[in-house]
Amino acid sequence: MSGIFTAVKSAFTSKGLETPKYKVNEDAKHEGFEERRYEACKWVSTKVMAMSYKDGVSAGFWRLFKYISGENEPKQKVEMTAPVATQVVPGAGPNCENTFTVSFYIPPEHQADPPKPTNPEVFISDWPEINLAVKSFSGFAKESDWISKGRELAEDVEKTDLKNKFVKEYYFTAGYDSPFKLFGRHNEVWFQLED
Repeated sequence: MSGIFTAVKSAFTSKGLETPKYKVNEDAKHEGFEERRYEACKWVSTKVMAMSYKDGVSAGFWRLFKYISGENEPKQKVEMTAPVATQVVPGAGPNCENTFTVSFYIPPEHQADPPKPTNPEVFISDWPEINLAVKSFSGFAKESDWISKGRELAEDVEKTDLKNKFVKEYYFTAGYDSPFKLFGRHNEVWFQLED
């Protein structure tokens, strides 16, 4: 399958932050989304139970920010990367907590041996090579935006030959920009595609 994917790409960031490497399946032109295959890599992650997206991602972000600021065994600073990726597992009912696993991509210089977290709620994740359906959009994304773009992506995937391959139990949000960036913001919603 890897033969149909084009040259390795990285998502655009305004500040030249390191991003995980991926290839786009150029043989599959989809309306409203692209199909990407990401290389296997390590991320630093934390899991948060919360009612709202904002609360879950904010709590997770600050835990991980402390990790890259030196809250790790060698007390080493780690460069910020993009995106901030969040796996969202919706709760069972309308008034149930959702599970948010917030992750920062570990920069290439630390991929082989990431600094060990000292916070027991922070852990290193090994992501295998993975296929994703990706929808990009701009602006300041609120919870309602992530949900509506996720719904649009699901509808777009359902119209293709990938409809039986995408995992429906969870989705990912990916934010690429500082909260202080006003223009040209880049956001993505991801669905995992099974091989």
